[in-house]
Amino acid sequence: MSDLVAAIAAVARGGAFFSPAIAKLVLVDSRRRETHPADALTNRECEILRLVAQGQSSNQIARDLGLSMKTVEGHRGRIMAKLDVHHLAGLVKYAVRAGLVSPDP
Repeated sequence: MSDLVAAIAAVARGGAFFSPAIAKLVLVDSRRRETHPADALTNRECEILRLVAQGQSSNQIARDLGLSMKTVEGHRGRIMAKLDVHHLAGLVKYAVRAGLVSPDP
């Protein structure tokens, strides 16, 4: 009953209330997203990220995967948006850290 009273008071103040069980779920999900943002990438996006990090051009990737150049560029744009990365070096750095490519030549 105290959770109900606390919830009503929080909402009355313009706030929000989460039961301890819900708060735990939100925290676990938040931590998982912080440590593994690549989980948000599709298999195809991971594949394209790996190829970009290996130095392949969008044209090469399109040819090798049987995709249009526009499709590859679209995937690349979504990858950058999901990872909040704004340049090629950031993509390569992320791919190495995520274990998608080896830092060795």
